Amino acid sequence: MERLDNITLEEFGRLIRKHQAGVRAFVCSLGACFDYVDDIAQESFLIAWKKRDSFDTSRDFGNWVRGIARNVVLRKRVKDERGAHVVNMKLSEILAEQSEEEDVRDPETTLALVQALDDCVDQLPPKTGALLRERYENNATASQLAERLGTTGDAVRQAFVRLRRRLRECIQERVGEAIS
Repeated sequence: MERLDNITLEEFGRLIRKHQAGVRAFVCSLGACFDYVDDIAQESFLIAWKKRDSFDTSRDFGNWVRGIARNVVLRKRVKDERGAHVVNMKLSEILAEQSEEEDVRDPETTLALVQALDDCVDQLPPKTGALLRERYENNATASQLAERLGTTGDAVRQAFVRLRRRLRECIQERVGEAIS
């Protein structure tokens, strides 16, 4: 079993350049806040460099680094109670568990899913898009949104259930695969 322990920093840099877009897209797909995607990807590559002697070169390097990235996102989710690194704690947990079951999605599928999500969000009516951004970009709670909208927290939560279903259906339609 050949290891990466003798790889030069320059060779490792080539591996990073080859896989960085896929790792970043994968981190996004796990629900990481966009502002932290680069930091999480970079941290994942640093961990990979430190653990390079444990990597078996007969395995896929991109898959290995995405597995590391999944663990970084999960660790940040647990460590950061405010959720600054992760857009939606519960969603991130579900996506990370799903990615583990699927042995980490390939970068092309991940990029297609992220692009489909972006397209679907862009198609939302302006008020719905603003509500979504307020919730996930500004970490507004259902109660805070309800107060601003003059409704109940339950009504806002129900609206997000319907919105998530609508986005999931839109993504499935665009990507052409069943997403649970």
